[in-house]
Amino acid sequence: MPEAAEVLDGYGYDGKIDEIRKLYYGQLDKNGNDSTVYLDHAGTTLYPTSIVDKFSATLVKNIYGNPHSKSPSSQNTERWIERARGQFLGLFGADVRQYSVVFTANSTAAVKLIGEGLSTLPNSKYTYLKDSHTSLVGLRNLASSFEVTGDIEQYLLSLERQLEKENSTHSNSDLEVDDFNGNGHKSTSGNSELLSWPAQSNFSGKRYPCEEWLNRVRFINRNNSSSDHRLYTLLDAAAISSSKPIDLLKLNPDFVIISCYKIFGFPDLGALIVKNEVLPQFFANRKYFGGGTLDSLASETDFVARKSLTGSQALEDGTLPFHSIIGLSIAIDEYKRIYGSFDNISLHTSSLAGYLHRQLERLKYSNGQPLVHIYGPNTEEYKIGEHQGPIVAFNLKFPSGEWIGYSDLETIASSQNINLRTGTLCNSGSASTWMNISDSEIISNYSSGHVCGDTNDIMNGKPTGAVRVSLGACSSIGDVDALINCLTDFYLKPFNQELAKAPLTSAKSLTTTARITALSIYPIKSCAAYNISTPWVVGANGLKWDREFCLVNMSSYSVLSLKKYPKMVHILPKIDGDRLLIRYNDNEISVPLRLLPSNSNSETTLKVCGNNIFAQIYTDATVVKFFTSALGIDCTLARIHNDPQPATNTEITREQPGTMVNSSPILLISQSSVNKLSSNTLNSSSSDDDQRSRHQPVDRQIFRANITISGPTPYSEDEWTAIQTDTVNFKVCIKSGIPTPDSSEARGATGSGAEPQPPEATTTRPILTGQLLGKCQRCNMVCVDASTGQRNQAPFKALHRTRKENVSYSRKKGRKRHC
Repeated sequence: MPEAAEVLDGYGYDGKIDEIRKLYYGQLDKNGNDSTVYLDHAGTTLYPTSIVDKFSATLVKNIYGNPHSKSPSSQNTERWIERARGQFLGLFGADVRQYSVVFTANSTAAVKLIGEGLSTLPNSKYTYLKDSHTSLVGLRNLASSFEVTGDIEQYLLSLERQLEKENSTHSNSDLEVDDFNGNGHKSTSGNSELLSWPAQSNFSGKRYPCEEWLNRVRFINRNNSSSDHRLYTLLDAAAISSSKPIDLLKLNPDFVIISCYKIFGFPDLGALIVKNEVLPQFFANRKYFGGGTLDSLASETDFVARKSLTGSQALEDGTLPFHSIIGLSIAIDEYKRIYGSFDNISLHTSSLAGYLHRQLERLKYSNGQPLVHIYGPNTEEYKIGEHQGPIVAFNLKFPSGEWIGYSDLETIASSQNINLRTGTLCNSGSASTWMNISDSEIISNYSSGHVCGDTNDIMNGKPTGAVRVSLGACSSIGDVDALINCLTDFYLKPFNQELAKAPLTSAKSLTTTARITALSIYPIKSCAAYNISTPWVVGANGLKWDREFCLVNMSSYSVLSLKKYPKMVHILPKIDGDRLLIRYNDNEISVPLRLLPSNSNSETTLKVCGNNIFAQIYTDATVVKFFTSALGIDCTLARIHNDPQPATNTEITREQPGTMVNSSPILLISQSSVNKLSSNTLNSSSSDDDQRSRHQPVDRQIFRANITISGPTPYSEDEWTAIQTDTVNFKVCIKSGIPTPDSSEARGATGSGAEPQPPEATTTRPILTGQLLGKCQRCNMVCVDASTGQRNQAPFKALHRTRKENVSYSRKKGRKRHC
């Protein structure tokens, strides 16, 4: 805990923060000691449980009908909607006579609604700040022309100069008033411009001088000699509203975008607050209409009478999400009851953000190199709160000053149940500015395979995104300290080389004798292993039947993974002759191995580990029911068809086409290294929070390896260059510990847990060359207990503390993880 002087006045709601978290945010501590650290409030804040409780009680006690009806139940609904509109506008200081609120599915839907009006304005222009959310950038495709600016103030200055020049030109000419527009160019009917920017950057938390800029826009509009030119303003208040809702009485923009779940956590609603006077100007020619927006409609002729553009009803197509709006009204009441006001929330989050910023700045290596490179202002800006929101965006660096990819910290944080955000954060403009990446580099990175959401976090020596930590109303010092402790433990504590390295004599010896104690395959990706005890075929794609099947979500056709669905460890596949037997609890089904699914409509393309693979879906009702019942979601089995023949003079590559392995056909582990890790797990545990897992030995199955060996000293496999058995040769192209078969006649590899036989010298056979594979890059898959599906952070933490060089530094070189 920090000293009292570390935290500014305003933190903690006069000492009530711990009580608030205990009473209203029990979801943060649902796992007892394994509590959740939530640091992604800019994505969505957490809802107090009292909102859900009261919302549920309200729905249970009453009947709420469709508000388009006139029944008593519908009138109940209408009263809630009217109440919510008034509450919501009041939250932003808006006069209901001046503004209306249009409820939408989310804030992006609100932006898109503005786009419907923008697209109908003749010769429309859209200008936006480079530091804008992707959803705002998307409006540029709906305008006649667009411009992006890195500085709204300079852009407005240029408009003012153009205006001054126009007025001067007009006063000395015989042209009519309407012949010029506000840009000094000859105008055409309806020439209008929409200017947008965020009140607060969702990337860095920077807050912009909205009042000053909006006053200048009003000056431009008042002094514009063109009666048919109008400069409209769109203010994105989605990010700022979670801690400091804007005051529309002061600002007076034309359009405001709001995200309700960023403010309250629940409900999932967006909103467009629109100035009533611009409704008939901006949306007069909107094309689409939906139920509830019309006064009259002829179905066979082109006659439609729209509702008057004087309020929200003209823009709310179809039935409103009225249950969610009821939830919004309850959420506003509960926030006021719990926190008093948003001024209190603003003081709390600003104080805590200043503390976070200060603690991050203090993290340095022994050579003085800062661990954290922050994209934003100094700590003083956080103290003031006017120019900076409770967001800190940053990247990490090695002691050498080289960048550490953001996916490294994302993996580590997830293993410690710390929730944060990484990537470009839906704001490529801000990301490219802070990281000094040009548009041509963005295009080049895309051509090289980098897409949003992947792990290509360092390209051409530059980060492609950042780490974002964002605070909210319920954030605490404990949350910040948990992050700081995580960074300290995993990056700044000295790497324990004595625990990690193999004995010198073993590493440098010419040969090492080992025994294969287990062969395992994973017929269904992310499900339990099948341990082999008979001769087996090794093909170009690895061991036969390994990861040939997967489970597919039938709603999205996405492949299920153990990290998201830990119950998959309880699905037990078994190869039984020409059948795949699958057991879950007391239920069992059988799938023929020699036949693909017969349904002609079962073929589809799936994305696995970033690659597209051709698969066939099992649509049989028995199969679907079995897996759906096991996991509790609509899912079924899918299969790719690997070549079952043994490898013959074929090159094995890192990524064989059409396979579901992540980065290598075969993964090997040493039992002695696992045993060493078990002892290191005990040694690296330093707090009472680790008591549950401290004395549990590490199960080799968490690594999901194909080959387990015994005999060599711990970690000696780091230095191996080749592996020989009496039936299969493996060649390691660099010091990797992950082998590939090096024999063409690759039948007969045997695993035996009881009486393993020592390897014998290989005979001369044709060589099957394996490509460079490298060491397995451990993700937080190792945090999932292979027997129970429960999360256990200890193995991953021990790996990083004692094998830090192998875990962090190799990922820096851009190698893919094996899951």
